[in-house]
Amino acid sequence: MINAFFVNGFISTISATVVAKKMCVGDINILFVEKMKNVFADDYYELNGLIERYFGWSDIVYIERDDLPGISKKRPLKYLKGIKYYKGFKELIVKTISKHGKLDNIYSCMPSKCWSLAFCGDAKLNMIEHGMTEYILLDYILSGSRWTDFYKGLLSRLLKYRIIGVDGVIPSKFIFIDGDRSMIVRKYKNNSQIPVVSISGDELIRDIFSFFELGYAKKFPEAYCEMMNVKVQMGNYDNTYIYLPTVEVPPNEYGPYFEEQLGDVSTSNACVLIKNHYYSTMDISDLFKCRGFKVISFKCAINRLMPVELIVLMTGMPNIWGSYSSALLYSHWWLGATSILSEAKSSKVEAQLIKDHKCQVEDFRRYCGR
Repeated sequence: MINAFFVNGFISTISATVVAKKMCVGDINILFVEKMKNVFADDYYELNGLIERYFGWSDIVYIERDDLPGISKKRPLKYLKGIKYYKGFKELIVKTISKHGKLDNIYSCMPSKCWSLAFCGDAKLNMIEHGMTEYILLDYILSGSRWTDFYKGLLSRLLKYRIIGVDGVIPSKFIFIDGDRSMIVRKYKNNSQIPVVSISGDELIRDIFSFFELGYAKKFPEAYCEMMNVKVQMGNYDNTYIYLPTVEVPPNEYGPYFEEQLGDVSTSNACVLIKNHYYSTMDISDLFKCRGFKVISFKCAINRLMPVELIVLMTGMPNIWGSYSSALLYSHWWLGATSILSEAKSSKVEAQLIKDHKCQVEDFRRYCGR
């Protein structure tokens, strides 16, 4: 079998590695890494490369692209320009695959913009996870069609650029690494339309993380020293947290929002590492200091790019605390960490998050609720 994997970040690379290791050993496995150069710094992909090297890929190809606006009725021209731009990478993708033979399988996460360029002949499209979007996609496809699917399908045919979920581009399989924990996966596992596979990758993921840590310590000794220092500092407190700010909440509304979240944790002899989303520069450290928390910060820029799941493991398994973020579920599922879902239910933003994650609310409350 010849398999092409399309990833664009930490979680999808971990997912691809687990799937390749568990399901595709002995095959020709090509890894296409879509480096979103207008989103992430080069250091981000330096870290990602440490995960890539865990598995013996037959080929690793880097697609250095910008991330452009997706399909939208409000900005059709931008979308058309984006499709033309992405098609510019087709020759590289097709040429790489043809060196090995005829493609049998595509394994792609939702954020990939280039998997469609490899789609041809009898190749099967298999979805692997990057975050919560693939769970939402599964629920979306199996809960019935919508009029917008016709609009997207028409564009798909006209532009010869396939769009997942419409125009016959229904994945041949969904593969999750939740260890059969997700209620969404359990709900659809025995459906008659699309096979849904659940892999238990906990032990393998821990091994991947150990491999990563060795490479990280060697390649970035200063940053690793800082990470170990954070672990030592956290060891001095009874209550330790990694807090994930809710970026959708405006800075001027964050005080009341945070006040409501405080009821889910203990502030006694507590310290916190605030882990902002990669595109957020919001500083809410004073909110914690005013309530007696010791606030720990990363000075090394590369540590600020580190995924939460890896920070958890390297800093002694502090509690993960925040609103609806895949990091809460992954840290608990894969590592056994304590994840604390804080729902500020009086907030309009929180109400929207619950609506957006409606098919996953049960998972969050089941595994991360207090």
